[in-house]
Formats: sequence, C-alpha cells, structure tokens
Amino acid sequence: MIVRIAWSVVAIAAVAIVIGASTDSVGSTDLGCSKTGSTGTDEYSCSAPIVDVVGVWPFVAMGAAMAGPPLLALVALRAWVSWVVVLVLIAVGAWGLAHWTSVWLTLVFAILLALVGLVLAAVQSALSLRASR
Repeated sequence: MIVRIAWSVVAIAAVAIVIGASTDSVGSTDLGCSKTGSTGTDEYSCSAPIVDVVGVWPFVAMGAAMAGPPLLALVALRAWVSWVVVLVLIAVGAWGLAHWTSVWLTLVFAILLALVGLVLAAVQSALSLRASR
C-alpha cells in the first residue's frame, strides 16, 4: 500500500513541476534574455508568459512524459515495472538535458523523480522477495 501511495505522490509531483514551469516567463528559458535582456524579436518580450509563446501542448507532452511512467508503476504494482519506469524517467531526464536551451529543460526534473523511483523500486523488490519466502 505504501508503495502505491509513494508512486502516486511521484506522479503528482511531476504534474506540479510541469504546471510550475508553464507559469514561468520566456526569460527563464531563452538564452537571449539572459545574455542581452532581449529575445531578438518583436513578437514577444522576456517577461511574456512562456505558455503564450510555445503553447500549451509542449507542457501537456512533458506532463505525460513525467507523470505517465509513475502512473504505470502505480497501476501495475510489479517490481520489474518499477525498474523499467526508473529507466524511462532517466531517459526522459537525459532528453531534457540534451535540450537544455529550450522549454524542454523542464524534463531534467525527471532525473530527480527517477532517484525517488529508484528507492521505491528497491523497496518494492525487497518486499516482494520477503513475501516469496
């Protein structure tokens, strides 16, 4: 039961991270804003909400990529699924790191979620080993 609750907390945290990132300004991810204080275009300013510039769909995709795997572990409640979820979250975080100059940088937080998932998968494996004895 505790593992199920913990995976749901990880999924909720993922959604909260993405919602928080969607409320940031363009200046939080645009390198031009950090270097020159300007985006280099008249279409939007550094203080414009990022969701107005890139739209809502990148944030929906990030929410699915970060909250989907923990939800799968929550539903499946199998140790091997939890280990696969950890690997998927690491891959999602690596993809975010590779795209660090854009809004996709938010996906880096999946690495932190993977660390929590690593502990959960280890606990779940230990509990299933104990139950099989």
